Amino acid sequence: METERITELLSSCGAFSVFRAISKGAVAAESSGDAEAFEKTLAALTMGGYRLTSKRESGENCFAALSGGTRRLMVSRFAADGMLRITLEQMPCATPLETRGGARYSAVTLTQFATHTSYSTRVRGSASGMGYVLRLRDGRLIVIDGGFHLAPDFGDDYPSFRDLLWELSDGKRPQIALWVLTHAHIDHYGLLRSWKPEDAEIGAYLATLPPDGISDAACADMAESVPFFAEKTVTAHTGDLFDFGDVQLEVFYTCEDLAWSNPEALSRDLNNQSLIFAVRTGGEQILFTGDARYPALDRAARTAGERIQSAVCQIPHHGRTVAGDNDAMSRIAPKVALWPACRTQIDYDSSHIEGVNAWIFGADSTVTDHFVANDGSVTLTLPYRAVGRVSVTLPSL
Repeated sequence: METERITELLSSCGAFSVFRAISKGAVAAESSGDAEAFEKTLAALTMGGYRLTSKRESGENCFAALSGGTRRLMVSRFAADGMLRITLEQMPCATPLETRGGARYSAVTLTQFATHTSYSTRVRGSASGMGYVLRLRDGRLIVIDGGFHLAPDFGDDYPSFRDLLWELSDGKRPQIALWVLTHAHIDHYGLLRSWKPEDAEIGAYLATLPPDGISDAACADMAESVPFFAEKTVTAHTGDLFDFGDVQLEVFYTCEDLAWSNPEALSRDLNNQSLIFAVRTGGEQILFTGDARYPALDRAARTAGERIQSAVCQIPHHGRTVAGDNDAMSRIAPKVALWPACRTQIDYDSSHIEGVNAWIFGADSTVTDHFVANDGSVTLTLPYRAVGRVSVTLPSL
């Protein structure tokens, strides 16, 4: 077995744990280690026949990918934890859709989609749905979640989201380079239950599902609902970097980061399985958090360090978070807040003002511009320059 081969090669590199499942798509072994140990580990693997295909630093963290075995192999160093991780993928890796021409548009755009529940006047603390679309200059799209599918009392987001993709593609069949699925909540992936092959060409999905025994029913439903999920999925790992030319996407957190150290947090709250990742274009960073909150949001902030700071931030969990998220938000320090939420989720009375809301509406907030899904779908040209756009009723603390 390949894990046994790797274990033998690393026998002189410190006390690595045994390989075990870290997600549905990968197994991993971990050890304490600094930058020198990271280099020693790479040397042992390359001397053992693996070929180094990429290596980079992200802040104080280091990430490398190797080939030569049956599956992709990653070596990661997380400086904040003083930890090394060897990750071996267990499934073939799909490929995002490549460009098929030059620039068709003058700038990259980001659209915040208004789901049906964004317009609700009664939903309070319930799921609002979420959907974002990045259009690259060559016309390809990067899609993030989407919204509901025939949810009782919430409506169906499929027709309007499909129409949005066609509109952004000027009436031509959309070319989706990558469809990111943050986690297995139906208000995020549900509309894919209705998806048809003729609706768009999809290069790959980006998702990470927790290992067996954690949220099995929800994860199975998502995997079964997404067309060609097994064949087209890229398992995301912290440190992954995807380069689309105009846009780079870097993963800051996946459920793999808590799978061993705090599995209870993943089982107790499926929101903590959300991918957290940054999109960079034109010198600006946009952070997407899905429904993550403490401890997932805190883990991402500690791992990324200063790189977590983002001019634009999709507000975690539709604005309903916990007090432990204040510190992470202060590190992110956004100027622009994207709210995938209805107004009743923002305009809490004082007893509900905590976490992200407490920071955003508090004295230390850096946010000047608010875009709320309740106001309808909106498209921003990137990089977006904050202008002091306040369209929310600021609760009094």
